[in-house]
Amino acid sequence: MRKVIATIMILAMVILSAGCASSATTTAATTASQGSTTAAGKPIKATLVVRTALGDKSFYDSAWAGLNKAKNELGIEIKAVEIGGDQSKYEPTLIDVSESDADIIFVNAGALSEVALKLIADYPDKKYVLYDMQPTFKNTFSNAVAVSFKQNESSFLAGAVGAKMSKSGKLGFVGGVENIVINDFMVGYINGAKTANPNVKIFTSLIGSFSDTAKGKELALVQINGGADVIHAVAGAAGLGALDAAKEKKIWALGVDSDQATALKETAPETAEQIVTSALKRVDMALFTILQSYTKNEVKWGTVTSLGVKEGVAGIAKNDYFKKNVPADVIAYVEDLEKKIASGEIVVPTSFTMDQNAINDLKNSVKP
Repeated sequence: MRKVIATIMILAMVILSAGCASSATTTAATTASQGSTTAAGKPIKATLVVRTALGDKSFYDSAWAGLNKAKNELGIEIKAVEIGGDQSKYEPTLIDVSESDADIIFVNAGALSEVALKLIADYPDKKYVLYDMQPTFKNTFSNAVAVSFKQNESSFLAGAVGAKMSKSGKLGFVGGVENIVINDFMVGYINGAKTANPNVKIFTSLIGSFSDTAKGKELALVQINGGADVIHAVAGAAGLGALDAAKEKKIWALGVDSDQATALKETAPETAEQIVTSALKRVDMALFTILQSYTKNEVKWGTVTSLGVKEGVAGIAKNDYFKKNVPADVIAYVEDLEKKIASGEIVVPTSFTMDQNAINDLKNSVKP
């Protein structure tokens, strides 16, 4: 019935739009027949549903890298379905994927997961992975597992690096949209910077989008013109604009989610040179591990798992750019912070336990 209703909705939209094509596209990658199989002896098939599109060199590319690793090492057949950011396509697309031959479906938090939560119970034979969920999420589905990330810990370390590398004592933070996860990055970033330099000042701006690279660059340039000499871009594809601004003005940048310097090394080498490190959120590692467990029938369905520095999922990129540009004493300082977070000696504040007033107070405490 859901598919019938969705089909009617799609037909109506097609008629009204005079035949415009659907914004959802599919990228498929199949494996050799020797790969992992289901109990019925068929190849395991995994689908990643992408709210916007691949190519952000950040969050979604990291997720897709995890599935590709599973394809190469576990023989799992994988597919990515890119919706293009059109919310009217969320439910029809998730219904289509749920009624496809996919065995396990990956959906990230936000408006997309809200739609998924309405559908999961209707497809008990499918398995769902809800990733980037809040750690407070109550998972009541026997065919779903939820994963949350401690991005506040990785941004804490990035903030410490930024504060130590800054000559002006002024940093910048360019986020995507106002949500609890972006706030978690910001909370970690501010606290890490204040730990390294109690007198640090930080500009904070939100683009209102995860795809508007021009706005990302514009906001970063405003912060740089205000004196910021380190910019932390936390905005998916839109953050590429902020990184471009850092390249243009020859200041340090801090990437996010993936090792963005390495990701941009070939296509944008001058930008890569300015990215001193990235706040890692190893979505790839988390999704690969789940698929690996799935092949062994070891996934704990109905649970919520929270991953951070201790688990090796949160951290910072320690690539050649980091080793070349960051002084040895700063590297030692940040690695000591990392060990203390892993041991529990340092507990990084998180937006998940803060109200908006507390978040505003924190921002105001470092306002330039």
